[in-house]
Amino acid sequence: MNISRKKLIAQLIAAAIVLIGIEVFFYSAYAKIPIKINNEKFLIKEKTVGDVLKTAGIKPKTGKLLSFDGEIVLDDLGEEPRIYLDGYRAKESTLVSRGARIDTVRGRNLREAIKERIQEIRPRTIIKGSGQFIVTESPGLSGERREYYLERSGLIVKSEIIKRAKPKILKRSDEDPKMMVALTFDDGPTPPFTRQVADILKRYEVPATFFVVGTQVLKYPDTVKYLKDQGFNVENHSLTHSRLDNKEQAVLDNEIQQSHDLITLNTGESPRWFRPPYGRLNGMLGETVTRKGYSIALWSVDPMDWRAESPEAIIQMMMSQVKPGAIVLLHDGGGDRQMTVAALPGIIERLKSAGYFFVTLDQLYKYRQ
Repeated sequence: MNISRKKLIAQLIAAAIVLIGIEVFFYSAYAKIPIKINNEKFLIKEKTVGDVLKTAGIKPKTGKLLSFDGEIVLDDLGEEPRIYLDGYRAKESTLVSRGARIDTVRGRNLREAIKERIQEIRPRTIIKGSGQFIVTESPGLSGERREYYLERSGLIVKSEIIKRAKPKILKRSDEDPKMMVALTFDDGPTPPFTRQVADILKRYEVPATFFVVGTQVLKYPDTVKYLKDQGFNVENHSLTHSRLDNKEQAVLDNEIQQSHDLITLNTGESPRWFRPPYGRLNGMLGETVTRKGYSIALWSVDPMDWRAESPEAIIQMMMSQVKPGAIVLLHDGGGDRQMTVAALPGIIERLKSAGYFFVTLDQLYKYRQ
């Protein structure tokens, strides 16, 4: 009897414990607890901050991203909202206890950031003249512009030109671009022949390139300036007109650089072309010249004007050698050049009659490219 009674009591106690556990479970799972959200009271059964806010219908608001002037709302990419649980920053996954206080703070509005970029300025194209053939007179050069722009809207708030673009120039004419010829004159400047040659070229509106010798530039700086003022290219033909293909490196550097400096001083522009004296060129000289930034110019037509017996002999020898794209070697210095001066009008007229037109070395080189 006692044993049965003890067993019954034990069973009752066990059942009570189970009932209490079930009650606690259902309470903890389904019972609502008092919580304050932004000073407003709620009874909510959820246990995490995120779930509590969702059940209460409260969505923390992200700040706005405004235009630079603050007048236009671009999107909701401002500062993220802040959530506090009992005065401390909390995450949506943070657990909530009975009587907790949740406060939400809207994210601050932000203004779009200013960014910097470098933009290419493409050269415009200018077409000059008229005719059936078109050649590139100048290839043009791109420029650069620094822009300060608003990251989101793309509005440019400031821009400044770093490097100006140079226009591409196309020249139209009825001259066949393959019939180019470049006149070059060596060994000057030498009075009075250099000015006489320049004046004839100017009268016929013919461009040309003068390869000057540094020691002559030193003697006749005004003549070099005259060439530049008349629009002719003045290029480097060494300092002393000595053979350079058998000289040491120090001599090569001196011959090229001193002549370069004299030309630059008297024309205001650095020469870009180098013609080796007598056309004698070896590997060391070629490497030295190109390392200094020069292009090398030889020739394809040599009418031997320096030893000709008559102007007509110069013209005939030149016409027997000339071909489209030719570079003609003539002389305005190095001796008596009366024959060259006398032959030059005939050279120009004969070449024009044969369909040739005149360009600078730069123009000829660009066309060949």
